[in-house]
Amino acid sequence: MPTHRTQESQRAALLLKVLAGPRCPSFCDPEIGSWLWRTLRGAFPGTYAVCFVHHEIHLVTNLVGFDEAIDVRPRICRLVGQFTRKFDLHVGAATAMNPQEVPTLDDLCHWVREVHLLPCRAGLALCPLAWPFSTHRDLVGAVVDPWVSAARLAAALEIDDADFSVGFHEHVSDDLSAVHGGTPYPRAMTASLFPSRSFNSVVNAAAGATRSIATGIRSSGPTRIAFVLLALWHGWRNLDQLALLCRCSRRTILRISKLDRPELLGPARLCLGDERLQVVQVAGSGMSPDAGTANEAIRRARIISGLAPSAWQQGDPDDLS
Repeated sequence: MPTHRTQESQRAALLLKVLAGPRCPSFCDPEIGSWLWRTLRGAFPGTYAVCFVHHEIHLVTNLVGFDEAIDVRPRICRLVGQFTRKFDLHVGAATAMNPQEVPTLDDLCHWVREVHLLPCRAGLALCPLAWPFSTHRDLVGAVVDPWVSAARLAAALEIDDADFSVGFHEHVSDDLSAVHGGTPYPRAMTASLFPSRSFNSVVNAAAGATRSIATGIRSSGPTRIAFVLLALWHGWRNLDQLALLCRCSRRTILRISKLDRPELLGPARLCLGDERLQVVQVAGSGMSPDAGTANEAIRRARIISGLAPSAWQQGDPDDLS
């Protein structure tokens, strides 16, 4: 990454944190996480980085829509209050901490990186991409309708680089809690005559691209559409089988097959090409595939990219559980 200027940024930014109490359910529960993600996105559209780990939410945002920094805390406190009422939790189940100013471009770059490394620092993943509740996936183009775009973050950091997302991913993932030298940048799945990925992989890729759960294909909406288009593109062309998986009619699958939705198919192809992006939300607030699968995906991606497995800092990923 280029050296950032330490001058005060013209786009003032704040670091916001929400911490869960001892009896609060995980912020990564699919129902809770999805509600919080939508609500926070509506309240803080000019965000630069977001990550949920099980009992913490970290968010770096600008002051778009606020007169000054002092107006931010009441809004985040109101959202926490809505959260406790929505899910019938006791008062104090979650606490909004005082916002922390991010005054310089160096500070902004530092905190965006720190937020995206939260799951790695917590021992939940070996790559920031292998965590679904993080906007690091948005930056590499792996999410439909991203909350944070690479263009917005590059503009905020005053970096003019067409390959900004590639360099920034290397900058973020090169950490002792992840992999020394950084993890590979994801590559989209290429077309082939015969399918080389299982239905399960296609389902998880569609769910990852739409930031949903795997059972999302059973309801009408972008997850089902992304799944059908990706499955057909990848060579799974049995419409009756697709209808059975989606629990819908063959006519519905045929109608979806005629759609031209590159904004869905593009991120889904990227997720299909990299198993780290297929780690999605599942019922019970868990993640799937497991950490071992994601770590093996990182190693295979490194080999494809010509990076020696010896670059791993934490031993053989096969030994991780």
